[in-house]
Amino acid sequence: MAQSRLWGTTVIGVIIAAVVFFAIGYFATPPKLVTSTVTITAISTVTKVSTITTTATATVATTTGAASDLRALLRSLFIQHAEGHRAFAYALYFKDKQMQQVVVNELLANSKALGDAVALVYGKSTGDKFVGLFNGHIMAVAAYYTSAFAGNETGKKEAANALVSNAMDIAVFLSQANPNLPRDVVFSLLRDHGLQAMRQADLLAQGKFSDESSLYIAMRDHLIRIADAIAEAIVKQFPDKFK
Repeated sequence: MAQSRLWGTTVIGVIIAAVVFFAIGYFATPPKLVTSTVTITAISTVTKVSTITTTATATVATTTGAASDLRALLRSLFIQHAEGHRAFAYALYFKDKQMQQVVVNELLANSKALGDAVALVYGKSTGDKFVGLFNGHIMAVAAYYTSAFAGNETGKKEAANALVSNAMDIAVFLSQANPNLPRDVVFSLLRDHGLQAMRQADLLAQGKFSDESSLYIAMRDHLIRIADAIAEAIVKQFPDKFK
């Protein structure tokens, strides 16, 4: 009987924690931002015939705004990027080619939104250049994921090399645009993100859902750190714009 009560208490505690966690995420909406909503549908890990829908908010600020707004904007967009990685991996796991294309399109839309955020500070030309580079990252990740699920080791190596090369290209680009973003630091951050992405694909290809779930949390947190580093560097570079 005591064991039964303990089990019941544990279950209730888990449910309450989950509700609180969801509520915090749901109501943490960045202020002063104009948003448009797009939908990414990810295949549920519970059963092949059920789906879960994740709403990704493609956020575009109308002004440069305050430092907190910029940080919130970049965090939102990089979190969406993490969600897109995961949705694509599950679409591959369940061999849903239509969903794979849908998710890739959403990832590219997210890249465009990030470019728009960059353009707010550095201009359209720089924003467009960023989009081109970030699209390269997305396609390299997609190539690695596809190769991982196909058991194509050669394809994985080629995609991994493309990811590392692209990380350096983005690091050089950002360091030239902002002296507060040292090339080697940015490269390290992007390289580690790429390593996490590749690990995510390998885990899901092996059906290791629990390990992937833990990795996803770390992956999401790492992308938040990248967002914060970029936001901090921009505010430091243009203090008058973020008073």
